Parts: sequence; C-alpha cells; structure tokens
Amino acid sequence: MRYFNRFIIFISLCFTLPFFPFNGLKGQDSNPKLRYIYIYNGPGVFQASLLQIKTALKNIADPSYIIKEIEPSEVIRGNWVKDAVLFVMPGGADLAYCKSLSPKGNKVIKDYVNNGGTYLGICGGAYYASENIVFARGTPLEVIGKRELSFFMGQAEGPVLAPFDYKTNSGARLSSLKWISDKDPSIKKNTLLPAYFNGGCHFVEAHKTFNVTPLALYKESDGNETKIAIIEIKLGKGRALLSGVHFEYAPELMDKNDPFLKKICKELFIREKERIRLLKGILKRLKIKTV
Repeated sequence: MRYFNRFIIFISLCFTLPFFPFNGLKGQDSNPKLRYIYIYNGPGVFQASLLQIKTALKNIADPSYIIKEIEPSEVIRGNWVKDAVLFVMPGGADLAYCKSLSPKGNKVIKDYVNNGGTYLGICGGAYYASENIVFARGTPLEVIGKRELSFFMGQAEGPVLAPFDYKTNSGARLSSLKWISDKDPSIKKNTLLPAYFNGGCHFVEAHKTFNVTPLALYKESDGNETKIAIIEIKLGKGRALLSGVHFEYAPELMDKNDPFLKKICKELFIREKERIRLLKGILKRLKIKTV
C-alpha cells in the first residue's frame, strides 16, 4: 500500500508540474531588454548644450533608460542601433558634424530612423537634419549648403531672434513659443511656453511638407507668429523631432554671472514649470517615458 501511494503521488506530480511557472532563473530571462538614449559627442558639439540635454534626460526620463554619450567612430560602426530608443544631436557647429559623420555615419543614422528609430535635433542638430541650411547669411559666419540626413526636406534658416556670436552669449534670448499642436494632452493648443534661444533656426514653409507636423511657432517681439520653431517628421517606420530652441536648458546650469544670461536665468527660474512641461511634452512625442 505504501508503494502504491508513492506511485500515485509521482503520477500526480508529472501531470501538475508543467502547469506551474518556473522562477529559478528570475533576474535573467525575465529582465527587459536594455534601452539606451544616445547623445552625440564629437567635434563641433557645444559642451554647454551637451551638459544641459544629458542632465535634462537624467532628471526627466524614466530611470529605466541608460543615457550614454556616443562618439563619431561608434556612430559609424553602428552597433548602437540594436538597443537605441533615441539618438540626440545637441547644439553645436554643424560643419564639424559633417566632417566627422559624412557619409557613413549619416547613413547609419538615417537607416536607424527609417527602420523605426527616433532622432532629436536641437539647434545645431536641427540645422544638421534639414536638407538645406542657411545660417547667418551675409555675415562672416555665413554657412549655406545641403546636408545628407535631410530628415526635413526643406530649409532651416537662422538665427531667428538675434545675431549669433561664437565668443559670447550676446545673441542669447528667452524665446516665447506658441504651441500649435492639438494632439498633446499635457500641453493645450495656443499655450505660450519659454525656451532658451541662441542661434536657432526656423523651418521655412514646413507646414507645406506632407510628412511634417509643426508643433510650435516663435512669438517675436513685433507680434509675428509665422516662423516655425519645432517640427515633428514621420520617416519610414520612425520619426525625427527638430527644434530651433533649447528647451532643455535649465537656469541652474547656466552662468548667472554672465551679463548676457543674467536676465534670462531669472525669467527661466520664474517659468521653470512651463519649461518642464514643454520638455516632457517633447519627450512623450518621441515615445520616451518621463517621471
């Protein structure tokens, strides 16, 4: 009888064990795939812009993302595309971007986006992602030419609000943006939002391009609201978001003793909640979870 009972128990286990989950490898197989946000850091990148976007992402993006700087040689090798959820091109001098990334690096970035990736271009990174660039026309700083990425099949032209100076922040302004998208629950249409500006572009007639959604307009001192400051572009399976303004700039990381930044810092501190709302709204459009 004793052996018979053992046999019954053995048979019961054979039929019931397969239906119970096995957790012996918990922490290995159950771990989600690592997700990286890559921020470009190569020749031409303004280190202030790099610091600002890196800090903003660490503070606002969900902690599950790994935020990592990436050099031109790494971009060209292309291994990063396997785990990237976002590629960020910060502000800087875009001619140096061309020299470091053309043509192989640009092809890797372009293929990544068309295959479902996302690109965020801020100021210099927005110029760089446009088909045509017109910067400081008629001045010693003039840069005019075509660009390989061409996510925006049009012209990025600037500076919009003030002349740019590489040596000082004399061209810095606190821009006022009019949000015109009606598909963002966190930002109501026609809301005015602040963002740091220094040398940024507008996207000429972007509203006429079939795959472009204008998101915000510059509200200039003369009341003009026709120049487009931020756009979103559908590209194959992916998307790009380009901004002429530095929505990522937090006043606590700016030089408050700089005579050109003192007033801007003070106003940004007052309107910090509005700036954070803009930052979060942009990240959400890029499918980046925020805290």
